[in-house]
Amino acid sequence: METPYTAMSVNDAPVQTVPGAQTIDEDTTLTFTGATAISIADVDVDETSAPNNVVNTQISVTNGILTLSGTNGLTFHNSSSNGSTTIDVTGTVADINAALAGMTYAGAAHFSGSDTLTITTNDG
Repeated sequence: METPYTAMSVNDAPVQTVPGAQTIDEDTTLTFTGATAISIADVDVDETSAPNNVVNTQISVTNGILTLSGTNGLTFHNSSSNGSTTIDVTGTVADINAALAGMTYAGAAHFSGSDTLTITTNDG
């Protein structure tokens, strides 16, 4: 006896890998690389053909500036730009990960205290 079934696709949420809390001296720069690297993954998007193989990632801090290591393949949104408090980009997972590898954080001039980096990735 055979039992018919229907396989339903599931939209798996993107996964973000982020380091734990970081400490830097005032007026210095933190580079996110190696053990402090930030990355994203999304199995749904990785299996999708262009042009539907992109995700949107938003990264922000309150008391500093974020600078991606590169911007190849990225489209900026909502008046955000590289080297600002908020970066809002769309691109492939590979292009976003390349930009995140080596991203830097510089606190505002003479800033001393806690800051929070927030990253959100949406696959549509």
